[in-house]
Amino acid sequence: LIRNAQSAGLAMQTAVDSGKLIIQYVSPLELELDVHFEEIVRKIEAENVSRVVLDSLAAYEAASREESVDFLYALATYMKGRGITAFFNYESPELLGISQISETIKVSHLVDNIVLLNYVEISTRMRRAITVPKARGSVNSQVTREFVIGSDGISLLDENKGAGRNYEEVPQLPFSSYYGILSRSPARHSPLIEESVVSGADLPKSPTLPKD
Repeated sequence: LIRNAQSAGLAMQTAVDSGKLIIQYVSPLELELDVHFEEIVRKIEAENVSRVVLDSLAAYEAASREESVDFLYALATYMKGRGITAFFNYESPELLGISQISETIKVSHLVDNIVLLNYVEISTRMRRAITVPKARGSVNSQVTREFVIGSDGISLLDENKGAGRNYEEVPQLPFSSYYGILSRSPARHSPLIEESVVSGADLPKSPTLPKD
């Protein structure tokens, strides 16, 4: 984890050495949710923790599908009561497209914000997409954006200026040129057709194909 973070420009080892960051691993095969909950509470109160990252919710599902829901609800309630910022990571089983976050754990009522990260296949390239479908208490942008991960962290791409910073301009069309970014099959839209539909004009004619 520390090595992977370093490749993205995050100096986690420095934070660990200074005591600002605590990394604790528990095998899903040895996970007892009641005991695990008590261990988390003890660590939070002993170290006066203000931010917690749980990676990932899939591990709790693997330990116990039925108990994982009650465990996460109790943990989220506890952390909200103490004013702790909690990040719950979940790896979707779908490589392309997101139809739901989890069959077992319905997280929407537990969390204030939801950030979706997924891969999008456009042409012959895999590209990364980020969407914020929920941000409780604020007016967030409902736009899917493309991002890249480099040595200086995560960068959102400017659709008008390419990637910016240390990245080359993206040769493909920007995400705004496609429908269904979160689906498995993004489709390119035509501004000419959209304008004709909105104005009620006739659709543009297809070019005449040459005869043999």
